[in-house]
Amino acid sequence: MSLLLPVTTMILIGLGAFCIFISIENDRTIRRKTAAADTPFLPHTKSRVSYTGRTDQ
Repeated sequence: MSLLLPVTTMILIGLGAFCIFISIENDRTIRRKTAAADTPFLPHTKSRVSYTGRTDQ
């Protein structure tokens, strides 16, 4: 019972590191594909609202 907290902590830290690694690789893949295709990130949308919320661009 005294090992429950350390083991659970290590499992959660490992899971968190794995999730961060996967999200970084996914971001790299998306950036590589959008840069290679030279198309907008959301090409089928008609909205001019950017990620910053500005509409005057």
